[in-house]
Amino acid sequence: MGIGLLQRLKAHSRENFKIFKAKCSKFFVIVIYLLTCKVEILDWPARSPDINPMENIWAILKKQVSKRNPETIEELEHATHLECQDFSPQIVYTLFCSIHNRIKLLIEGEGVALSY
Repeated sequence: MGIGLLQRLKAHSRENFKIFKAKCSKFFVIVIYLLTCKVEILDWPARSPDINPMENIWAILKKQVSKRNPETIEELEHATHLECQDFSPQIVYTLFCSIHNRIKLLIEGEGVALSY
């Protein structure tokens, strides 16, 4: 996909391709390309826990670390390290597998936040 996509993007915008090296410009180019291919783009914030499994993972990690009641930076670092080591790959797998269903529920609920 990488080389083919790059060639297609160059073909669509030969004159302005130099500006695409900036990170925000890369996003813009990708959006334009997706729209050209008639891909529907969902309008949800990037940090929405409903469609971003990483936000759920951070929330779980934060909850587990706080149960250890760290009082110093060193205790916080140690607790975080221990919780990261103990974090179940099954939780990550389950969260990523549930994305399609969560998107479906969000569309059906017209964007109302899901209850967990």
